[in-house]
Parts: sequence; structure tokens; C-alpha cells
Amino acid sequence: MKNLKEKTLKGFIWLLFGSGIQVTVQIAVLAILARIISKEDFGIAQSALIVIGFSNLLSQLGVGPAIVQKKELTKNLLRSGFTISFVSGTILGIIVYSGAGALSSFFNMPALKEILQVVSVLFVLQSMVIISEGLMQRNMQMKQLATSNFISYTLGYGVVAVTLGYHNYGVWAIIYGSISQTIVKGIIVSIYQPHSYRPYFNKKDYYELLHYGGGFTIARFANYFAGQGDNIVAGKYLGAYALGIYSRAFGIMVKPVNLIGTAIDKVLFPAMASRQDDREKLISVFLKGSQLMHSVALPVGLMIAIAAKDIIVVLLGKTWLEVTVPLQILSVGLLFKMSYKMGDSLAR
Repeated sequence: MKNLKEKTLKGFIWLLFGSGIQVTVQIAVLAILARIISKEDFGIAQSALIVIGFSNLLSQLGVGPAIVQKKELTKNLLRSGFTISFVSGTILGIIVYSGAGALSSFFNMPALKEILQVVSVLFVLQSMVIISEGLMQRNMQMKQLATSNFISYTLGYGVVAVTLGYHNYGVWAIIYGSISQTIVKGIIVSIYQPHSYRPYFNKKDYYELLHYGGGFTIARFANYFAGQGDNIVAGKYLGAYALGIYSRAFGIMVKPVNLIGTAIDKVLFPAMASRQDDREKLISVFLKGSQLMHSVALPVGLMIAIAAKDIIVVLLGKTWLEVTVPLQILSVGLLFKMSYKMGDSLAR
């Protein structure tokens, strides 16, 4: 137990440190892109990312979390997990590519069709690194995980998106940046945590992974729809310009969540999973984690609401002042946005 506590604390510190540096870089990249890419392009890119995120949940089928949660792993079980994620990712990629026209019509954004066809390759790329990421989280390799996240975002997304943005690529700067980020991260995590890429078919293994992963996917689907429903409404009924405004407000609001909430979640989930039969210990961890979340989220939310205008001017520039009121309203929900992560970890 003492060793587990030390691993958990060290893992949290590494993820918090890595996330802090990454958030700083994200803010810098956002500040640059906001000054060279239009609000409408941000809105179109956000619509594409909504589809990507939704489809990616279905393509993974909860295999990664199942790898973390299972008490015992075998090489064949890992191969089965890779086969499931790769096949489902490929199928979802084909579906998104084929349905790009219908999705662009749904959002009333003709330019979205070609973008979705290009980003459909992301499903295949992401499916190939799910096992490596799951093993890294299970083994509490948080230093390596933080490093891969930072390098992939900085070099993969930041450098590519900013460079292309300066060369007037518009929305494509964001799209190519996202693809590049996925490729770079895939290479790094595969080096840190290699595994067999040979397919394996075993009915028992599939059942074990999908029994847990299926329930997880349904829960994530509901959660994702709850989190992206506002973006879907804004994109379809208010247009790309309004979605560009709203998505920037939402993106700033969730920065503290990504910094602290995600770090705690990634560390506590494997720690809880390793003690899943110790009910009293789980209760203690949940309560202490919730107290920590609340003590951070409430003052941060108030600070964002009060200083919203100044935050917008510094990060995005005076041309984005329309983001101020949406950001103030969204900051009220920061407490809840961050707090539910503890319940999510415990449920898993």
C-alpha cells in the first residue's frame, strides 16, 4: 500500500507538471492561432472535432480502460484488444469517410465534407496506440505519459498548426495539426510501451474485454453527448461563426479541468483498480479526492468569471471580446465539470 501511495503521488506530480507545461504551450498556441485564423474556421474545425470525438468513442469500445482495470493480463488478451480496436477503428473511419456529405449537410457547412474525409484516417491511427496507452496507465508510467502528451502537442500540433496558419491554410492548419499530433504521440507511446500488432481471435478474450468495455463505452457516449450537445446545437442552428465564439469560451473554461482533473483521473483510476476489492480504501480515496477537486475548482471558477474580459484580451485579442459573456456563464459550471471526474474514476 505504501508503494502504491508513492507511485500514485509521483504519478500525479508528473502528470500535473507535464499538464501545466502543456497548458502553457496550449495557451500560447491558442493566442497565436486566434490572431491568424478566423472565427468561422475555428467553428468548422470544432464541428469536425465533434464528429471525431464521438466516433472515436465507438471505435475504441473501451479496450484501453479494460486493459487498466483487469486484474490479470496475458499476451493473447492484449492481442485480442488490439484486434478489436483496430478493426472497429477501421470500420468507423470508413463510415465517417462515406457519410461525410451527410454530416456536412447536418451542420450546414459544405466545407466540412472534405475535412471529415481527410480526418477519417485518425480512427485507424488512434486504434493502433490504445493498447500502449492503456499499459502505460496501468503500470503508472505517468512520467512517460506526460512526456508523450507534451511532445506530441508541442511538435505535432503546435508547430504544425501555427506554421500552416501563418501560411494562410485556415481551418486546414488545425486539421493537419491534429493529425500530426496523433502520429507523433503514436510513435512515442509505441516506443515506451511496445506490444504485438499481430491480430488474434479468441471468443473468451473478446467477451471479457467487451463486457467491461461495452458498458464503459455506453457511459462515455452519454457523457460525451452531454458535453458536446451544446456544440452540436451551436454548430447546426447558429452557424460556424457562433460555434467559433462558443468553442473558444468552452476551451478556456476547461483548461483547469485538463490541468488538474485529468491528472487526478489518470492517476486514481489505475490506483483504484489495483484496490478494487478494498471498499473502505476506495471510499477514503474518493472522499479525499473530491475534497481536493472542490477546493481548487470553486476559487478558479470565480476567478475566471471575474477576470473573463482580461483573459480574453490577453489570450485571444480584442477582436474576440464576444467570448467574454459565454466564458463568464460557463465558468459557473467549472466546479461540476471537474468534480464528476472522481465519480467517473470510481465507477470504472
